Amino acid sequence: MPFTKSLGFNQPPKELKRQKKQVTAGGFVRFPDDLGAHQLVMQFFAYEGFVASEDRQDRGTPTIQIALPIPSNLQESYSITYNSASMGPLVGALTRNASSISEAAGNLALDVQSAAENPGSAFKNLVGSLKSAAGTAVRSGGQLAANPVDGLRNAASAAADSTTADILSLAARRSAQAVAPAVAGGIDILTGTTINPHNAVLLDSIPLRTHSFSWKFAPRNSKDWDRLDFILGAIKRRIHPGLGGTGGESLLTYPNEVDLSIVGSLADYYPFKRSVVTSFSINYAPEGTPAFHAGDGKPVVLTLDMGFQETEIITSGDFGAGVPGSSAGSEGDFS
Repeated sequence: MPFTKSLGFNQPPKELKRQKKQVTAGGFVRFPDDLGAHQLVMQFFAYEGFVASEDRQDRGTPTIQIALPIPSNLQESYSITYNSASMGPLVGALTRNASSISEAAGNLALDVQSAAENPGSAFKNLVGSLKSAAGTAVRSGGQLAANPVDGLRNAASAAADSTTADILSLAARRSAQAVAPAVAGGIDILTGTTINPHNAVLLDSIPLRTHSFSWKFAPRNSKDWDRLDFILGAIKRRIHPGLGGTGGESLLTYPNEVDLSIVGSLADYYPFKRSVVTSFSINYAPEGTPAFHAGDGKPVVLTLDMGFQETEIITSGDFGAGVPGSSAGSEGDFS
């Protein structure tokens, strides 16, 4: 699918949005001929590859625009995928004390800035602090090498920052778990505590939405059938890849994409993003027994099922706070 900035939900063609009725100019075709004001419009566009424009009108001219009755199934649905994960004690302690860590980092930045502005005593104090910290780290490292458990305990108790103490204590427990699980279990039993796994719910992905629509058509005469047959053929041609391009028959060209939009009462309540057609099925004998018009032998009734998949994820910015599904409006007070 093309790499684009989020362009929001599709809008009906301007002439349809303005007139609220079907027009036949500009590559429009409709079924039936007397289609009312409520309709599903499919605007097919040639695949454009990379598109950086935020203006939907800059994404090409429709190859064809098809208007059909509102399908029999209209179910608006969204899904967001989350995963649960164990953050572990170290990450958990860091996130729990993020504010104090951030404050310490800010103080260090101020010290560095002060040292840069006053290269005299301030710089000497900063260097002295760093040396002292380095000495403490070396001594703690020696204790850890000689006796890991005692070294960690002493380093933790000597640490002025409670976050550092927590992390060192947890490191000792984790080391015991890794080296001697039985010892770690004994520590759990004796102390009545165990390591907090810090389970968290993490946003995993926003699946691309899919839509499935069904229609039942009963052409009344040959003219009706010819119109419907033209529509079905036009869709078939546009949802399949083509041969050719710069690579000849070794490459396939991408099928058309489609902008779906509803004209009528549901225009603001059932939004779509640009999609591709993933399935297309025609049943020429939906009643269980084939039936044909006398004379021309064309089917009396047929059903059409189409599946679509959107090519862009949906984010909160796609929704306004007013009319559902609308990108306009502001939150109202309904209390």
